Amino acid sequence: MANYSDDEYNEALNWELIRQSGTIFKQGILSGPAITSGGLTNAGEIKIDLSAIDKAERLILSISIPGTSYHNTYPIWVYPLAWNVEETSDILVTDKIEKHALAHLQDRGKVLLMPSDEYVQGNSYPGLFPPDFWNYGMFKGISEWANKPVSPGTLGLMTDPNHPIFNDFPTDFHTNWQWFSIIKESNALILDKTSNGYMPVVQVIDNLERNHKLGLIFEFRAGNGKMLVCMSRLNRIMDRPEAAQLYRSIINYMDSPEFNPDYTLSNEEVEGLLTKR
Repeated sequence: MANYSDDEYNEALNWELIRQSGTIFKQGILSGPAITSGGLTNAGEIKIDLSAIDKAERLILSISIPGTSYHNTYPIWVYPLAWNVEETSDILVTDKIEKHALAHLQDRGKVLLMPSDEYVQGNSYPGLFPPDFWNYGMFKGISEWANKPVSPGTLGLMTDPNHPIFNDFPTDFHTNWQWFSIIKESNALILDKTSNGYMPVVQVIDNLERNHKLGLIFEFRAGNGKMLVCMSRLNRIMDRPEAAQLYRSIINYMDSPEFNPDYTLSNEEVEGLLTKR
């Protein structure tokens, strides 16, 4: 607890763990030391058995000082222990568009593309978790002058939490901490060649100087089949529970009737979108 007021607080702290439905999952009291003025106090440790939660869920830990208006909340994402991903025979997982992938699409199959960094290097920007600093142009010039790496210059994510792809991966409409490792292992693809009305499922917000339409997760029809592109290489970070959970949620979505993109690209447009600026 950080206390930089003039007061000392001797009351025990109240805590509640709240489920997405708004119901209280667990609650208790932290009867730690007095919260003294002028610094930080370790208020104690909370241990909670989460084994009753068998589906991915976002919980909220709420902590408050009784009799005051002081409180804080912390999001906690809980994922099942079984991280294995059940892939189906009609979903082809690949890191590039080649003849076998195009043939699979032509045969009414489904393709999950997680392209390598090298495959999209000329048409994407590296993943960046925090929003870029306040003046991309100035700091880009300074970095180039000093022969330092230039920031990707992006400003976080915008998602649709109600999209069925997130049935097993709870998310806000914006970037939050469960996206950290996923973004770090990603590129944001430039989607300027798509129509103005086309929106990726997960969009990376670009800075105002470039203002590209950037996609992290997006879908479309191609040939006779359906394609979903995840610009994060989830298969490389399956030791991260959040990455494994997003992978599982994507596969479950693609294996359901809800996977039904309404935007169509030709084979040539698919290849051009991914490999050329």
